[in-house]
Amino acid sequence: MVSFDTDDIKQFVTIQDVVERYCGLHPARNGRVPCPFHNGKDNNMALYDDGRYYCYVCGANGDQITFVRNLFNVDFITACKMLNQDFGLGLAIDRELTGFEKREMEKKRKQKQQLKEFVQNATKWRQIELEKAELLYVTCDKILTRMNPKKLGNKISPLWIWATHNISAAEYEYNKYR
Repeated sequence: MVSFDTDDIKQFVTIQDVVERYCGLHPARNGRVPCPFHNGKDNNMALYDDGRYYCYVCGANGDQITFVRNLFNVDFITACKMLNQDFGLGLAIDRELTGFEKREMEKKRKQKQQLKEFVQNATKWRQIELEKAELLYVTCDKILTRMNPKKLGNKISPLWIWATHNISAAEYEYNKYR
């Protein structure tokens, strides 16, 4: 079992840092370098700000840990140990976690889970609000079309008045969540 959070590595070590340290390559202004996996000469490997890389020639891709694994042909734990050592992260990879570290890790895990649940709930809420706004807009539009006073012999329906007052707000709400 991994006794550390790989996100700690990914948070503190960028893919640009890894490529510069292990390959001596500095990204061009477009964030690309020659691919070390197929010994490319052109800047075919893109380095992204979220820690991923992708070579448009050989298809090599992954994150910081995957890069080290593939570059040095080592396993996951060895790659993590190398990054921990070479970048001075001080993660508990080679030792048992202390009680404090275990509590902090559990706290961080719970926070991640809460954030994930929050994002899921916010996404559901947004979808519900979008559906409500769409329903209101479509309803107003149908009322205005079907109960138009010109079609009803200049008779003005209370629903038509309601729809004229609410269509702009309904359209605004619908566009806000779309």
